[in-house]
Amino acid sequence: MGVACGRFVPSPAYASIQRYCIKHRERWVSIPSLTVGEAGGLPIECGNVQIIDYSPELGEVGIEIYLNGVTNPPYAELFPHHVKAYKKQFE
Repeated sequence: MGVACGRFVPSPAYASIQRYCIKHRERWVSIPSLTVGEAGGLPIECGNVQIIDYSPELGEVGIEIYLNGVTNPPYAELFPHHVKAYKKQFE
């Protein structure tokens, strides 16, 4: 499935789409040009990127990011601890 989510710590560039993310937080509409990359700058290919922003109500901790359909680098390379935990539950 290749889905990952977590707290989003935005860069200053996020300001250009933040209002959109707040407006569409209940019913996400993809932004075709929105991309995400690893900390080192390498792009992460995925089906879509979703940012759910409740920062007006909750502050900076109220922003989450979802990567849906991670394909490259392979999900198992990016999140080996998630794959290990998933497999362990079936042992």
